Amino acid sequence: MKTKKLNELEKIIEKLRSNDGCPWDKELTFESLSELTLEETYELIDAVSKNDNEDIIDELSDILTHIIFYSHIASSKKLFTLEDIIDRAKQKLTSRHPHVFDKKNFGELKNSDEVKKNWNYLKNNTSKTNKKRFLDNFNFKSPASIFLSRFVKKLIGMNIISDNFTISKEELKKNPSRELFKIFYFLIQNNIDPEIILRKKIINIKEKIEIKEKIKNLNFEEFEKEEIKQILFDN
Repeated sequence: MKTKKLNELEKIIEKLRSNDGCPWDKELTFESLSELTLEETYELIDAVSKNDNEDIIDELSDILTHIIFYSHIASSKKLFTLEDIIDRAKQKLTSRHPHVFDKKNFGELKNSDEVKKNWNYLKNNTSKTNKKRFLDNFNFKSPASIFLSRFVKKLIGMNIISDNFTISKEELKKNPSRELFKIFYFLIQNNIDPEIILRKKIINIKEKIEIKEKIKNLNFEEFEKEEIKQILFDN
């Protein structure tokens, strides 16, 4: 049944990109589609943060559609196919989980921390043909906080740990970029995603504003300054 449904979705996308299909879909490229994929990814994160199953299904359906579109664009140019994508996913999952798929030779890992360490080791020690220089990680295009999360995780995988985390007002004024980097490093090192918690904080502030506007029957910009500060900075 799953295979049949996937084939049906492929047929729809094939029709959209055919000669008598949709002009916009036919013009899609990796580059133009990737911009939309980024938006869909953020919308999925937003749906997950709201714990809205219908929205999650909706956003996942968009991302699945994008994957099929990528594969169709590639297939039409004889670059790769959907089967290549699936095969790569299977290969990566099995090779990075030897404690599940090769217990006899590898053994077992006791907890999720050991799994993460092994995952980072395996990712950083692939075959020489696939291995990247560390500085290649600076080429990752994304919002700064996402890039920094990726970068710091690479460093943590090398056992570069920040032991002393202190910050003062004076240090913050003197070198704000350094102190912000230290905050991000500390959060990521402790398995706290800055991008996610910042989104949660923004959503929380938005909800507080909406509640206050209803109670006071005023727009946010009409609130007293102290009340605005309380909404923004308390809790």
